[in-house]
Amino acid sequence: MDAKQIDDLRRLSVKKIIEHFPALDRAALVTLQATEAEDANPRDSLIEAIAKEIYARDDADEQPLDEATTDEAPDWQRVDYDGPITADQAQWRIQNLPRHWETVETKPAAEVSVK
Repeated sequence: MDAKQIDDLRRLSVKKIIEHFPALDRAALVTLQATEAEDANPRDSLIEAIAKEIYARDDADEQPLDEATTDEAPDWQRVDYDGPITADQAQWRIQNLPRHWETVETKPAAEVSVK
């Protein structure tokens, strides 16, 4: 999809855009999401709907989350992003990104220390 087609699609209501999801490939969805996120007044409900669609497709393809968010997703969807985010973006990150403490491998103590 080119930029004009994305802009034409973004002029529609969120409900109408969601109806177009089956006709869009993953790259078009990612572009649409990034364009909407960069807008001065982004529609958070649309961004969330696109994210759900992308992840539903990724789950169907069994694509790991790290690969899905490295190059194509907006910056705030990257695992290592530490910049400012909105409340809706924070909620999306909580629901979709792995927590640091879930990915760190812990080791048992070698010996007990008594103080």
